[in-house]
Amino acid sequence: MLHFSQVFPIPPAAINYLKKAGKTIIVENNYGGQLKKLLKLYADFEVDHEILKYNGLPFSVEELSLQLDEIIDGGNDS
Repeated sequence: MLHFSQVFPIPPAAINYLKKAGKTIIVENNYGGQLKKLLKLYADFEVDHEILKYNGLPFSVEELSLQLDEIIDGGNDS
């Protein structure tokens, strides 16, 4: 997991970690995926998947867990 406490400028070390990742999933509380766009624009990095929530409420552990399971292993319990 990589957490950005400040999203700009993007630290070069963060880009190195992202490029080594097998699968990237970005979780954002906004409609447009702003961090995903910054990564593409300033680091030429494409995120594999995104989870967005933009109704003004924070993610719950349960909803985030379900969405991550769907992306990581297709939601299979096996």
